[in-house]
Amino acid sequence: MVHSRLVQITLAVFALTLYACTERNPTYIAEDGGTTCSDPCVVGKTTCLGDQIQLCQLIEGCGHWSDPQPCPPDEPYCSEGACSSTCEDECEEGERRCFGLGFQRCGQADSDPCRDWGPVIVCDAGERCAEGICVADPCEERECGVVDGASCGECGVGWLCNTEGRCYDPCEGKECGIFGEVSCGKCTNGTLCQPSTGTCTNGTEGYAQIEAGTFQMGSPASESCRDSAEAQHHVTLTNAFELQRTEVTQAQFEALMAYNPSNFGQSAESADCTDCPVETVSWHEAAAYCNALSAQAGLSTCYQCSGSNVSVLCDVKSAFAGATIYNCPGYRLPTEAEWEYAYRAGTMTPYYNGTNDSTMCNECSSIEAKLGSIAWYCANTDTVHSVAQKTPNAWGLHDMAGNVWEWCHDWYDTTSTGRMTDPAGAATGTTRVVRGAGWANEPHYLRAALRDYEEPAKGYTDLGFRCARGK
Repeated sequence: MVHSRLVQITLAVFALTLYACTERNPTYIAEDGGTTCSDPCVVGKTTCLGDQIQLCQLIEGCGHWSDPQPCPPDEPYCSEGACSSTCEDECEEGERRCFGLGFQRCGQADSDPCRDWGPVIVCDAGERCAEGICVADPCEERECGVVDGASCGECGVGWLCNTEGRCYDPCEGKECGIFGEVSCGKCTNGTLCQPSTGTCTNGTEGYAQIEAGTFQMGSPASESCRDSAEAQHHVTLTNAFELQRTEVTQAQFEALMAYNPSNFGQSAESADCTDCPVETVSWHEAAAYCNALSAQAGLSTCYQCSGSNVSVLCDVKSAFAGATIYNCPGYRLPTEAEWEYAYRAGTMTPYYNGTNDSTMCNECSSIEAKLGSIAWYCANTDTVHSVAQKTPNAWGLHDMAGNVWEWCHDWYDTTSTGRMTDPAGAATGTTRVVRGAGWANEPHYLRAALRDYEEPAKGYTDLGFRCARGK
């Protein structure tokens, strides 16, 4: 079927050469180290060019395609490198396809009974081909992203595509943090990355910086409205730490975790309150949020978690079990000792702004003078409120009393009566410590020394948290 005379001549020339060629390596290199062929082909191989055939010939030590030759009259069609008496249609009549900068139609040439793709019809400027038709190009003024199913390109490594379809460097002007899965570096020399700005500072924005110290934890026997689990004892915290000035808000939680478990602001009866504390959140969800905050800041996490959203389960990493939790570099829940130390802010009174009224321990019908200025509780509300609306303590911490209870890191344990250094609760247990009381509670619950507990998998409409980090 192939022109036999051309093949015979080619093979004869090939036999006289000192060069070799294979399908695996069609190039020719002279034995004396001469140059490699720039446009090689496999000697003896044929290919079709329309209805003409070409043969690869050995010329000056290299394979070169011959000039195209027409197929013989009795085999006028070329297909897969061979002349044939029958044609094989390449496409269906009237079919269109995109090709390069335009499209092709399927049809028959005047002298050719076989259907084949016609010449490329280039689309006009500002158009692209979609399913064989020129349409307005949604990518004309874009360099990245996907619009109407069309890919407008991808940005380079380390760059992101914005909503306008422009590539940008998410780390421009930043020195740390992770933005759109791009790492912008880590802070050094003990400084901390601010996730919102990507800058390294000596402390986290929105957190109070609290120095190590010693205090009397619990309440004296003479304190009004006290509980039996509040035995006063001497506690020393040897590590400085930082504590969020407010309870974690719904907006903060949802921005990091991509869901909002809160009852208030989610039900049909309530208006949205994105700056209200996140509530109806379990201890596990609170720990997972602290982990996510650590990951965002490029810090090691303190908890080992599995699952996601409301089904997440967390526990303390073995490396930070017991008192070693104070050594974890990432964000975590405050220990019970840290929490009370921070609430008191150097005071020894039942509330951080003074003494309580012994006649109003369980009073919800009227507001207690000292308590009303610092807390949302049963006498002045029947719902949760935006954070930081009440007077903070001396260290700038808001809502340490009221609004929502707050999860602590510790397993609940009986109160110690001896001197303690860096306490971290029981080694194991069934309930975790909660502190501070909430919007539905009576005054005696809002005192600095009041202790309570909940099962870590439970969440309530008056239970939230705030994060801490050791320094």
